[in-house]
Amino acid sequence: MNFDRNEIGLQLAGTLKIFGKEIHMAFNKSDLNITLEQFVVLNALNNHENLTQQDLAVMFSKDKSGILRTIDGLQKKKLVVRITDDLDKRKKILMLTKPGVEILKKLIELEMNTFQNLLKNIPDQNLQILSETLLLITKDYSKNTIK
Repeated sequence: MNFDRNEIGLQLAGTLKIFGKEIHMAFNKSDLNITLEQFVVLNALNNHENLTQQDLAVMFSKDKSGILRTIDGLQKKKLVVRITDDLDKRKKILMLTKPGVEILKKLIELEMNTFQNLLKNIPDQNLQILSETLLLITKDYSKNTIK
């Protein structure tokens, strides 16, 4: 196999596109009625406390109006609520509802099953090397960007 460092970026982008497409298709086949973008927001709200619309926009490098549409959709489905911040009444904290937590659990299981299916023919040794490599990239990136 001929190795070319210049191809890695394209390979990573192509792989991420495949993973995204497969997860999107799995979500569409389910009866959960959630988009991939809504899943990402639910997951962020589950993993971080006291997030606002602005926080999500920065986190995902998206415009506030796009995030607003996603949050509005989740609120209509009763998966997210906006709560007024005690210290700053203008600020709305986003929180998962109990149904939001429950649907997120199902979505995470769907995501994990999709990943397992995509990775089923890859030897564990290769996956271990990939995992270690990705950790090196993220560690190096974090070290150089977070001050």
